[in-house]
Amino acid sequence: MRHQDKMKTQRGRRRKLFWLFATLAVCALLFEEQVAVLYVLSTLAICGLMIVVAFSNLEARDAEMQTAIQGVLAGAFLNVSSILSWFQGLSRVWVG
Repeated sequence: MRHQDKMKTQRGRRRKLFWLFATLAVCALLFEEQVAVLYVLSTLAICGLMIVVAFSNLEARDAEMQTAIQGVLAGAFLNVSSILSWFQGLSRVWVG
């Protein structure tokens, strides 16, 4: 087994153990009716999530999406203009 595969399995085990411990801790706090502690933990978790979102690179993804949309719109405009020119040519045949 390669070293990277071992690291992936160890990382997966750690992640499972973390979530198991977190679940057990929350259940224990619920059982002991420690609502104030759960409130503080949930507030800290939401703050952590907001920090992750704040530092994520959304601007670069937005720029990539904007260029993709502009490319699609440019292609659609070319298709519409070619259809319109076809109809104009067709109307000249009928009128003319």
